[in-house]
Amino acid sequence: MTIWNKIRTGQWISRTYLLMLVFNLLYNSLIYYSGQWMGTHTKARNIEISLDNQIPVIPWFVGIYFSFFLFCAVNFLLMGYYGKKKACLFLCAELLAKTVCGIFYLCFPTTNLRPEIVGTDFWSRMLVELYQMDAAVNLFPSIHCMDSWFCVVVLRNIRKVPGWYMTITWIWAAAICASTLFTKQHGILDVAAGIALAELSYICVIRWKKTERFRLWMEKNGYEK
Repeated sequence: MTIWNKIRTGQWISRTYLLMLVFNLLYNSLIYYSGQWMGTHTKARNIEISLDNQIPVIPWFVGIYFSFFLFCAVNFLLMGYYGKKKACLFLCAELLAKTVCGIFYLCFPTTNLRPEIVGTDFWSRMLVELYQMDAAVNLFPSIHCMDSWFCVVVLRNIRKVPGWYMTITWIWAAAICASTLFTKQHGILDVAAGIALAELSYICVIRWKKTERFRLWMEKNGYEK
């Protein structure tokens, strides 16, 4: 059987799971742009702490920052391949966490002070482009850190994941969290809140028995096929 047929028939990753990932992406866009609108039309608070001022700007970390998208895409798919039940829990936790983020972005918009980038090298120009694309809002909690840490939280609970890959996941997730600080995209409190939200959301859905209904719904719609 060809690779395409395995994908088409859901033998590798369920089509239902892929559709739920698409829904998650759309929901994430709704949260992001709603927060952007609120943050740019209301007075946002700066919750940086003194330690944030001691963290230097290191432009090449913007490369690690952008690697977030590849990191999450690969790991979200691996969740569906290695651990179907854990992937269902992840989807529930992800939607819960994104809702919490949306509440903060709308009711408690935050901002930070970005430095002036004077370098003309490639990474400095990339960092300037990032600042122009992404306004200094939607900071607390950090979705970048939250989703990166979700990969750690879920994969560490799936026994089939190889140990060497889990090590890479830990290191890469930590590097992405660090990149948000060294690019001045986020502050320490934003990073801590993002990591904590990933951990707590996953614990909540495990203890909330109603999430089992979601898993059963996915099974009825071909998730186990």
